[in-house]
This record gives sequence, structure tokens and C-alpha cells, in this order.
Amino acid sequence: MGSEPTDQLSWKHFSEISLGKKLALVGGGVTIAGAFLPWFSVEFLGTSVSRAGIDADGIFTLILAAIAVVVVGRSRLGSWGQKTWIGVTLIGIFVAFLALGYINDPWMGVDENPSEEAETLVNIGIGLYLTAIGGVMLLAGPLYDKYA
Repeated sequence: MGSEPTDQLSWKHFSEISLGKKLALVGGGVTIAGAFLPWFSVEFLGTSVSRAGIDADGIFTLILAAIAVVVVGRSRLGSWGQKTWIGVTLIGIFVAFLALGYINDPWMGVDENPSEEAETLVNIGIGLYLTAIGGVMLLAGPLYDKYA
């Protein structure tokens, strides 16, 4: 009958952790959920097709958010370690940059510029907005604890 280590995060310790770590954990969860939801949809002639994040670059945000959640969850209850702080901050920057880039330009990374008609057919999905929000929360968590 081993006891649970008191220096690592568990659900019963959630109320004891810093606001920044809570932001990072929730942001990671939001990012993970956003990866499974539609990032883009196209409506044409009464037909709608959507593409989830994990069908493309959302797989990267999913993996990085899962890593961030595990790293923060396994970290000590007290302050951030330097490697954890830097790692989660960089993950937040990457996730937010990627999602906000796609929100700004859904054709980001496509070699040829689409026609104006094609550009108007693409709608941004809820998953991409959630991924952007999650990325900002992942970034805000360590920054809040360090500078607030």
C-alpha cells in the first residue's frame, strides 16, 4: 500500500497548484480537443465537407499539447522548473502561431495561390479557434507564474 507522492500533481492536489499551471493544463486540454474538431469546412453546391485538425497539422498540436500536459502534470507542485517553463512556453508559442496563422490565412503552406472564388468557399472551424485559444493558454500559463 504505497502512498501517492505529494510533490506531483494529482486531482486531489489540483486546487493547490498555481494559476499558471492550471492555465497550461486547461490550455493543453483545449488544444487536444481542438485537434479532433473541424479546422476547416467547405460548402459548395449544397454540400459541406469539413476537415479535422488531426487530418493535417493538428496532429502536431495534439502531440505537443499532450506532451505539455504530461510535463506539467508530472512537475512538482511548487514553482516551474526551468526546463518545464521553457518547454511549455515554446509549445504554447508554436501551437498559437500555427493556429493563428491558419486563421489568418487558411491557405498557408499551399504552393499556389487559390482563386478568389476558392478562398471564399473555405470557412474556419471551431477546432482551429479552440486550438488557438489553447495555444495562448499554454503560453500564458508559464508567463503568468513567472512575471505576475
